[in-house]
Amino acid sequence: MNFENAVRELVRRDCQLTLRQLGILFVCSDKPRTIKQLSGDLNSEQSLLVRSVDRLATAIDPPLVQRDKNPADSRSILVSLTYAGRNFLDEFKGV
Repeated sequence: MNFENAVRELVRRDCQLTLRQLGILFVCSDKPRTIKQLSGDLNSEQSLLVRSVDRLATAIDPPLVQRDKNPADSRSILVSLTYAGRNFLDEFKGV
């Protein structure tokens, strides 16, 4: 799904996610990412991504992402999709 189609689908479904949050789900769909990696992948500031990840992890029920300690670097976290996040993304993409 390309960006333009994703925007149309968000509007059509009246989805309560922002484009940044949807981008996080798409980028994390193949493997967990650090905030720094997300920042590079989405060309977005880390502080904005932290807030978006926090909302996806705590303000949505059930949470769409989870945050885990990064075993390779204790100063960072890994963001990955939860079961609900993977289901949401699969449904969104029409799989």
